[in-house]
Amino acid sequence: MLRSIAVVLPGDAKVQLQRVGEPIWSSCDGHSETGGWGDVTNTYEFTSASSAATVFAGAEAKMKIAGWNRGLDRDVKPSGPSVVWSKTVSGNVVATARLGLFNRAPGSHGPSIWDLWTSAVPAGTRASGC
Repeated sequence: MLRSIAVVLPGDAKVQLQRVGEPIWSSCDGHSETGGWGDVTNTYEFTSASSAATVFAGAEAKMKIAGWNRGLDRDVKPSGPSVVWSKTVSGNVVATARLGLFNRAPGSHGPSIWDLWTSAVPAGTRASGC
């Protein structure tokens, strides 16, 4: 389900990096009572020459069609603005997606670097306590 998030990328996106994180069993310093599965993740780092407004508007339209709900506010970090969505994917499991402008050099006319990150809790026991 998280792999399909690539449809959000703008048409001129050039993917620089893509990472898929499958759930891994772990515990806090080997304590068995904290053992569980890590979150499922899918991350894209990409460049786009499109304006931030164009990238966000395109992503919003595509996420809405796919059934994702936008968070209340656009988050602004030192690196740039971001938007967060959520979607119930199975039972009560909620996936989260965040699209953010990662870097654009001041006065730069080159492509911006973006980060699209998705995460969902795994099926089964989730790692805790760390």
